Amino acid sequence: MSNLEIIEMQNAIISNMAQINADLHSRLEQYEAVAQNEKTEQLEEATGNMIGRLKAAGIFEEGGIL
Repeated sequence: MSNLEIIEMQNAIISNMAQINADLHSRLEQYEAVAQNEKTEQLEEATGNMIGRLKAAGIFEEGGIL
């Protein structure tokens, strides 16, 4: 194998590794977005539950705290 062939093979490997890295980075961003959405939904549900308990206890009414 000539030096040129070795260099071409190294360049192909580096290119493939760069593509894999870009793909992994894209997937990570997608997973982070999904996790953020799920966390937001959980917090919204918890907030709604807390407001419901405060209303039931007579501490909270629409528009603010009594």
